[in-house]
Parts: sequence; C-alpha cells; structure tokens
Amino acid sequence: MRPGEGSDLDTMLTLLDPAGGTVASDDDSGEGTNARIGPLLLRASGEYTVLADRYKGGGSYLLSLRDLNTAPELAPGKPVTGTVRADHPNDHFLIGGLARQQETMLRLSIHDDDPTGDPFLTVYGPDGPLASTESAAETAALDPIVIEGDSPYVVIVSWNGKTPGGSYELLLDRSQVTLMTPGQPAAGLLTADEGGQRHYFYAEADSTATLTPVSYTPLTLPTIYSV
Repeated sequence: MRPGEGSDLDTMLTLLDPAGGTVASDDDSGEGTNARIGPLLLRASGEYTVLADRYKGGGSYLLSLRDLNTAPELAPGKPVTGTVRADHPNDHFLIGGLARQQETMLRLSIHDDDPTGDPFLTVYGPDGPLASTESAAETAALDPIVIEGDSPYVVIVSWNGKTPGGSYELLLDRSQVTLMTPGQPAAGLLTADEGGQRHYFYAEADSTATLTPVSYTPLTLPTIYSV
C-alpha cells in the first residue's frame, strides 16, 4: 500500500484470514513509510480481508496484491535486469527449483550504475526475512544465503525512496564464503571500532561441535634498516 500522487498519507495494512483472525499487520515495511505485508505463505483456503488504514495524514492510496507464484525465477549464473523508481518501487523474483536442489549456499549480488541509487535487496524464506542490505556502493551482495529443501524463497529489489531510481542487474551464483574446517583454526582481526565478524561451517543434523575462541598476538617481525 502506498499513497497516491500528492497524498500525505502514511499507510498501514492489516491482513485477516477467512475466520477473521489477524495474519499480519504492518506500517513501514515497504519503501519509505509505505506499508507492505509479505511475502507470506497463506495456510488456509478461503476469502481473506485487507484493511487499508493510516498511521497519520490522509489522501488517496494505491493497493496492490501480487501472486508470487508467477514471479520470474532466478537461476545461478544468469543475471537479470530491472528498474525501480517511484511509480514502480519494487520487483519480485523467486529462487528457482534448480538452485534449491543443487545449491545450499548461494550469493546474491546487485549492481547499479549510480552509486547514489542504492536499491534495497531483501531475501525471504518460508519463515520470514532471511537477509537484507542497502548497497553503499555500485555493487552489494548477500553471501551466504542458505537454501533448505523445496520451500519458496522470494527476492525483493526495492527503490530506496531517496533518489529518482534507476536500472539494476541482479545475479545469483555460488557462495564465495570459505567454510571452517574441523581442527584448523580460522584467523581474523577485529579493530576497536568494528562489529562482529561471521564464520561458517557445515554440520550434519544432530551432530555436536565445540567452538573455542582463542585470543593471540600476531607475530611481529623485526625491522631491518639499511644504511
């Protein structure tokens, strides 16, 4: 749900199931202060009700419903292009069945020619959002994305609402993350103003692993002077 042209409406949405119970409610999950519910998997058959409301303001609005089963599928190694802007604020894609069957860890990258364009990139799994980013440069990536089973995974490319918008290229390929190997320490370096760093490893279901953090001082080589 988004306001119409010239409207100062700050939108809100609520979705009711066939029994009248609340499935979801949202204020600002869309672009800017726009409301968006989903992607979500509807568990029951029947007539659903959408309540179009406002957080503040008033005016005209546009309400859209999208069947994501008809969204185009992304295939590994095959880039797709699109455009996001005020009158077309988002595009939806599915991570295709081939990727779900053959890959478990994937990398999703987006490139736009204008570093101020900064399109949002969000991935939703069967239980809700998996990962999201707003590019700080011409190219941004989500890596790794872990795909499990044949459940639907949805990718949303969204306009940031701060610029006129523009074109983008979206690419799904293999993850570039190096997995930890049992018995081999993974080294890293954290600066005082840096957040946490992520490391990944693969494990079978019901297995047990022990992770031991070790703090150490890197070896400092002597300085050699030449006279």
